[in-house]
Amino acid sequence: MSDIRLSTSQLHNTTTSQILKNQSDVYRTQTQLATGKRILSPSDDPRGAASLVDLTREIARSKQYQDNGFAAKERLDLEDQTLGSAATLLQRINELGVYGNNGALGATERGYIAAEIEGYYEEMLSIVNAKGNNGEYLFAGYKSSTTPFAKGVGVDASGAPVAGSTIGYSGDDNRRQIYIADELSLASADPGSEVFQGKGVTNGVDMFRSIEDMINNLKNNTPDIANANGKTDQENIGAVMEQILLYRSKVGARLHTIETQNMVHEDFQVYLQTSVSRVEDVDIAEAVTRLNQQMMSLQAVQQTYMKTQGLSLFNYL
Repeated sequence: MSDIRLSTSQLHNTTTSQILKNQSDVYRTQTQLATGKRILSPSDDPRGAASLVDLTREIARSKQYQDNGFAAKERLDLEDQTLGSAATLLQRINELGVYGNNGALGATERGYIAAEIEGYYEEMLSIVNAKGNNGEYLFAGYKSSTTPFAKGVGVDASGAPVAGSTIGYSGDDNRRQIYIADELSLASADPGSEVFQGKGVTNGVDMFRSIEDMINNLKNNTPDIANANGKTDQENIGAVMEQILLYRSKVGARLHTIETQNMVHEDFQVYLQTSVSRVEDVDIAEAVTRLNQQMMSLQAVQQTYMKTQGLSLFNYL
């Protein structure tokens, strides 16, 4: 039977390594308890760490779609408010037009009515050139930095020049599409060429041309005659009001879609966060028990080390 000799330096190194390991274990468990996280580095749980990367990416994507929805909602809310203002103004213009068609009125009275409508005409021009909070024009399509409507040569529903209209459209016919889910996008605004000029709209009517016709007919004391499109002033203004109502209903449908989709994102994010917690969060009770055991083990090793430090053959001579 051979003697097993353990040198003092070997004993010191072995015990020191054990102390350092136990200290590391204690520190790791304390950090888990402090942060509430089980996985402090990918090496703690490679598979769990990979799952966390995927889950975090999905949460970020869902939140981005949600932010897109909020941005689209802001623009659509503004469009709805603007269309509401335009509809209110058109209703007042229509009432004046109906009053001006009263057979008891003469040229002078109709001239006064025309002057009042001219004031609303200028106000309407301001309404349709509405801007969002970012300073971009709402109804200019992709040309959001260009004033969409300005006095100049207008166009009819087909895009052909109209000599009688003094309002021209400088935007384009495009819609800004924004994704609110992987395969779901919607328009965050509508081009003014459609909404207010009727371009591409079934039986579309140019709003400014219709108001101008009403003003001119009142000034000429001929409020009940048919205009170039064969319709009276009241018929044209009524058609424009229906046109705006059509787009308000479209805006409302998009807002409803955004609201519904954002609720889906909220639920999905809760589900993902729950999944993250299952993978990442530490079991507090288990960690506390483990920490106590590690602390006891560390103390035991430290005590053993202190005793061995006092051992020497000289003590037995």
